[in-house]
Amino acid sequence: MSIPAAHHAARSWSARARMVLSAAVAVAGLVVVGTATAASASAAGAPASAAVRTAGSAGPAAGGRPAVAYASTCYASKTAAAGPACQRLLVADINTARAREGVRPLVLPRGYATLPAGIQVFVLTDLERVDRGLAPLVGMNDTLNARARLGAAAGNDPTIAAWDLGAESGRIWTANQVADANALEADWLWMYADGWAGADTSNVNCTSAHSSGCWGHRHNILARYPGAPVLVTGTAAVSAGTFTSYAQLALAGTGRTPSLTYTWVTALAAGADQH
Repeated sequence: MSIPAAHHAARSWSARARMVLSAAVAVAGLVVVGTATAASASAAGAPASAAVRTAGSAGPAAGGRPAVAYASTCYASKTAAAGPACQRLLVADINTARAREGVRPLVLPRGYATLPAGIQVFVLTDLERVDRGLAPLVGMNDTLNARARLGAAAGNDPTIAAWDLGAESGRIWTANQVADANALEADWLWMYADGWAGADTSNVNCTSAHSSGCWGHRHNILARYPGAPVLVTGTAAVSAGTFTSYAQLALAGTGRTPSLTYTWVTALAAGADQH
């Protein structure tokens, strides 16, 4: 879902306009970009998103957008958005939402604040997955990082260039994109504020309380990827005026894991998810 440059310019930190998020899912080559549904090659017309959803991906039981404490601090300036006060408040809001679902608190790796923003997105995605009993994305791949960067720069869902990635044969891919303050807010919006909230709805594909586009980003993050155990990702963060455009592309397939630039094992060694 494209975000025109003028839309970014119209935003301000003190009075932010409606956030625009986009999501895509593809199975076996047939794609609908900008939504969270696609068709399966083995069953034409079947929703691919249903094949990758897992328990807990439908969104918090209360729906909508929980109250947040981070906004006034994080939107004070772009510098404030990267500061420790903003990040502490976002972690607190995320943990409040996780507690409502019975999910343990978020534990970031040591040095999280100094990690490149794309790696932060990857780490947060895996924390959301493993804390719900899902397999982690094993790591970031340079080819997928480059594709994610193209999507982030354009304000679109990134897409794969080919189904084969080294020794991995891809079967399913998913993608998310958003422009916001930092990686933690991207996680917050994708995971906990992706549903219907009336005039405050941030997901443009969520057009009503019962729209199929609601919680599409969350579905992608918590995907099961049946029959595709090799899970890799690419992420990117590109400046978008006063905000940053974040994009993530995940590829699930069979075969062998392609080359990786940063891994979940590295994050674990730095203390991620250590309770």
